[in-house]
Amino acid sequence: MRGWRSLTCPSSSPLHCQAISKILTAKAFELKARRSDWRSVLETKLADFLKSGKDWERKPTSVPGVFVLRMPPFKGSPARLAVELNPADEAGRPTRKRGVLLRSSTELAEYRKLMEDERLASLLKSIDSLSPKPPKKEEREPEIIEI
Repeated sequence: MRGWRSLTCPSSSPLHCQAISKILTAKAFELKARRSDWRSVLETKLADFLKSGKDWERKPTSVPGVFVLRMPPFKGSPARLAVELNPADEAGRPTRKRGVLLRSSTELAEYRKLMEDERLASLLKSIDSLSPKPPKKEEREPEIIEI
């Protein structure tokens, strides 16, 4: 399929088909502009964070468990941003001290390839069956002073 431009017009009127084509073209440009605006806002926010953020500062995103991390300069390379994947609790806070760091889209592709491998799932099932279960934390009721 080559997109909406390759579709045939269901109307028998050429003027009607031209009008539909103009509307669809305008909508496509509008969507592209909106996407571009969103991208420029995101890039501006990320650039500000890279410039003014503290070393190892972690900022939450709108996706639960996905954080942006500002990494400090290291051995001559400048400060840079990375994505941290770290499961979040109900309040949106990370549940682990450090999650998985992704420094580029290439790393993301490599991790996806690893995660999709069935052997990883079977390895983790074997580890689950052999490892002792973590003790369940008892939720204590808060101490209430009755008056």
